[in-house]
Amino acid sequence: MSQVLTSWLDVTLPNKAARQEALKLYHFECQCPRCKDDLDVYQACQIDPALPLNSLSIQPNLEKLRNPPIDRSKVSKEQLDTIYKAWQTLPTTEGTSEAEHMKIARKRWEICKPLVEARMWATEPLTTTIMQLAVCWQLSFKMTVYALPLLCFVSTECDPFKVVTPFLPWRIKGIVTIVQMLALTAELTASGVLARRCDHEGIVGTLAMADQVTVCEGLLRLVMKQGGDSETDGWHVLKQAKAMLADLDKLPGRETETAMLKAWEQDPRDPEASAFFHNQVIKPITTLASFAPEILEDKLGSKD
Repeated sequence: MSQVLTSWLDVTLPNKAARQEALKLYHFECQCPRCKDDLDVYQACQIDPALPLNSLSIQPNLEKLRNPPIDRSKVSKEQLDTIYKAWQTLPTTEGTSEAEHMKIARKRWEICKPLVEARMWATEPLTTTIMQLAVCWQLSFKMTVYALPLLCFVSTECDPFKVVTPFLPWRIKGIVTIVQMLALTAELTASGVLARRCDHEGIVGTLAMADQVTVCEGLLRLVMKQGGDSETDGWHVLKQAKAMLADLDKLPGRETETAMLKAWEQDPRDPEASAFFHNQVIKPITTLASFAPEILEDKLGSKD
């Protein structure tokens, strides 16, 4: 008989002590696999029975999920606890100006440096540092383009380890947010404004080479395949995804691309359709995500 587990708190809190402290309100000691054996998010991901479901996700590299490219030797559990406590002493970024947010983000980045060096991107508080900066940049005229690689990075390098099941709301919402950002960068690319708004050649080149409309359609079909038939069908994010997909279906001259994506949607194992989806959808997202560490260090690292 399978065990049913219920989350009473943020299960991604970095250590067992923090989670048990948060559970005092409920008057019990958690005995889930992660708490029982004091596993980090990567170890918990490796034993999660939902891991194979990611073959149909924005991070389909199951080998990477099973054997993450991290170096735990650079961060002890005691150091992780120190990092988390130091991060919590900093002011919240909610409601701050962009300049103040950047000031706080630089301090957060410095505190999280051991996690960066260990490439433990899915470990808190590093993931939240990246995600909150991406949200801040989404609203910035100067930095909005740089939010896209960060969102791609969180969706491919953080969320799959933290939230292993790909059809859960948090991960679906992340994909839809990427589509919204691609809609903006596609307009900037078509108008020739992108290169003036962004000095990162990798971002500009990747977006210029990619068929951003195809990327958007592919991601939306992935979202609908993951969540369209679930109990969350009435969820506003899925409704939004359906509306965006309907708008894309009305665009002329995209019969070939749409036919390939529909073929993938019907049978993701079809060799031709699978190769098309990987090359035209997953590959551009992975490439954009690969720029995030460099961008973060450039914008938040020491200028000395």
